[in-house]
Amino acid sequence: MYLHRLLLLLLPALYLLLPMVVEWWQYWQGPWYHPFIGWLALILFLILLERRRNDDV
Repeated sequence: MYLHRLLLLLLPALYLLLPMVVEWWQYWQGPWYHPFIGWLALILFLILLERRRNDDV
């Protein structure tokens, strides 16, 4: 049940911070695939968290 409370706090923060992050990525001069590496890292992190959560059950 604690995960739902955390999501309720993180979703508004993400909604407020995401436009700044996207703007920062657009101005940053680097390879085209750098934003995709960040998203891949986030997805892998969430997969690991979900796997650990299912092992606890």
